[in-house]
Amino acid sequence: MKIAKKYGFEFFTNKEKFSKWVTKQNELHEQTRELMQKYELERKIDSVAKKEVIKLIPNITKIRRELFVYVLSCQPQCTEGLADELKRTISEKIDDKELVKDLFIKLTLPEKKSFFSNEELEWLDIVIKAKNNEEVKKLVLKHYEKYFLIPASDRTEPWDLEHFKKLLKNSLKSDEDFEKKRKELHNQYEKSLEVKNNIIKKYKLSDKAKELGSMVAEIGYYRFLTSYYGRWLGYYLVLICRRFAPSLGLTFEELSSCEENELTDLIAGKKPVSKSELTDKALAETILIKDGHIQIYFGKEAIQIKKAELGEIDYSSIREVKGEIACLGKATGRAFVFYWNDNINKKVHEMPKNSIIVAPQTHPTYMPALRKCVGLAVDEGGITGHAAIVSRELGIPCVIGLHYITKIVKTGDLVEIDGDNGVVRILELSK
Repeated sequence: MKIAKKYGFEFFTNKEKFSKWVTKQNELHEQTRELMQKYELERKIDSVAKKEVIKLIPNITKIRRELFVYVLSCQPQCTEGLADELKRTISEKIDDKELVKDLFIKLTLPEKKSFFSNEELEWLDIVIKAKNNEEVKKLVLKHYEKYFLIPASDRTEPWDLEHFKKLLKNSLKSDEDFEKKRKELHNQYEKSLEVKNNIIKKYKLSDKAKELGSMVAEIGYYRFLTSYYGRWLGYYLVLICRRFAPSLGLTFEELSSCEENELTDLIAGKKPVSKSELTDKALAETILIKDGHIQIYFGKEAIQIKKAELGEIDYSSIREVKGEIACLGKATGRAFVFYWNDNINKKVHEMPKNSIIVAPQTHPTYMPALRKCVGLAVDEGGITGHAAIVSRELGIPCVIGLHYITKIVKTGDLVEIDGDNGVVRILELSK
């Protein structure tokens, strides 16, 4: 962790390296867009020739690998040094610790609207029109066709039209001021630099503080966007496996556990790997790094190795967990817990308003729930992650990097999010 922190700080503060880091990701984004516009597998998976699919798979996996290299390069441990240096720089002029936290949050606010922010703004336009009794059916359909792929990945499905119909129905029942909400979100981006410049001037902070804040914001923007191009390519692989698994006599889980060369060979009619091997791979995989050696286990053996190395941990007596501050403020409410294997698209509509979201991490699939929660606690994430960025956009108290909060909190527990101190407390267990 210390090595990653040191490496990340040295890398990102090197202007030449940082510029190349941005440029290369822009190139990968363009390659992904070109591939997706050419093949449109989300609409045409069944009409693409088998030979074309076999040629396409290595291209998808190559771009996807490169995308995730860049995502991993800005993991929380790699950007921690930047965050620490920004806090230290602010503290040179300000003694009040609470004010330091507040200014840190404001100086790292996003400066660019992402694809996902534009979706939110355009959706709010539709809601406002509907609230004013304008006909919006065609607008909802157009919005769906433009943005339905946002949550798609190797784990989650795209949005369907029903998703947007439910959102609109719930919005029309709400007494929320959507015009005010849209204006605030729009201004947050339009006035981000102005807010930061005013902070620098008011508190006589150095230009270094502004540069570090903008750098953290830029890294967050690219981490978010790059991860989603990788997720969309992951969904393309899902579509390919769904198409060919039945004809190969395999389950989707078995075929999707293949390596790249195994997948292309199987589709081409070869048998590079047995069904039993794929069944084991689909069941479980454990990577063990021990004494300088790396070993990979599959199937029941993988499960046994994990249990032997990690053991069983009893979380039942834990009532308070310390994490990292993502957005200041405090909130109390009933927890609604999400897990990795949940159908997020379905579950976000089931969450009651004013809940506390507890999740492994968040991504745009969670947005319908994030819009109606009062607080957020996640296992993973760093200052440049989705949960941190969105919680600041929405003004939701948020604590990230809690590691095992989803193992402790249960749906219905009364929970306090203390975003000022980075703490989550269980106040009352659900009955």
